[in-house]
Amino acid sequence: MLGSSEPHLSLAGHWHSNPLAHDIWFYVSTRQVGMSFGLSFRKWEAEQVCLSVYNASAFSPCFVMSTTLDIKTVIIVIWLIIGWYIYQIASRKTKAVWFKTKRLIVSLVCYLTATYILSQQRLPPIEAVFFGALAGLGSAWLLVKSPTETRRIPKAIRRQVIARDLTSKGLTWDPAKHHIDHLVPFSRGGDNSLRNLRVIEKQRNLRKGGRMPRPLDFLRK
Repeated sequence: MLGSSEPHLSLAGHWHSNPLAHDIWFYVSTRQVGMSFGLSFRKWEAEQVCLSVYNASAFSPCFVMSTTLDIKTVIIVIWLIIGWYIYQIASRKTKAVWFKTKRLIVSLVCYLTATYILSQQRLPPIEAVFFGALAGLGSAWLLVKSPTETRRIPKAIRRQVIARDLTSKGLTWDPAKHHIDHLVPFSRGGDNSLRNLRVIEKQRNLRKGGRMPRPLDFLRK
């Protein structure tokens, strides 16, 4: 009878005047509410806990967005550093870069021309591509000659390098202590320009050998 609606309403109407009725009504109401909304409240509470953990975790939208932006920034910085390093290398071996560029252009033009002509002669596509590639490579090798450059540094360039790296700092040139070094090694295509030459200690130059410079080497004075 306590679980029915009528006692509940009667007790609710007399709980102000009758203490016993008040206690019974409170008990019945609390029990009914608890049975009806107990599971819902627990589910809501669990959802709130999970939501708070989610917002504070690495999977929250704000964190994911900031992490994505950080990753993009790091990638952009890395590519900028790579591009800067390539520029530093290429600007110190201009003749070698220009030579390879000319060979690439001549090879590509001859390859496309030969492939088109051979395809017009109803040659199978695979054979046309193969003989076109041979024609392109052969033409580039015959038409574009490798630049001739000596390792010997011109005297005028040599004096300018010494003046820049030693004389301007109050130092004097000592052949027993100093070497004029190619920052990009001559064996790797480095030229004899002022930009690629520097005065360094003899032992340091011997340790370096033909190794390509590291990014920090371009920042050292």
